[in-house]
Amino acid sequence: MHTTIKNTSGETRTFSFIPPHGRELDDNEEVDVLGEIIPQITTKRARQAYEDAIQTGEITLVTTPAVIIKDDSSGDSKQVVLDTTLDVDDQRISSL
Repeated sequence: MHTTIKNTSGETRTFSFIPPHGRELDDNEEVDVLGEIIPQITTKRARQAYEDAIQTGEITLVTTPAVIIKDDSSGDSKQVVLDTTLDVDDQRISSL
């Protein structure tokens, strides 16, 4: 499970928020970060830089770890699946 980040800024850029200590990416270069990236961005300044880079289109999140949601009425855990439209996979996830 990893997060893939792509530099879509149009130029080589250094992104200081990419764990563990920042990373320079060429235009259209991708980098994989183990796990979900948000909990690994530990400073307010880095978090703001990450949010700004997404909003301005400097980076694109290509993949993120699977989204698991819990149905409060049934107690079942389900995985969100993207297949041209957002849907929820009805199979139970037994490991949760």
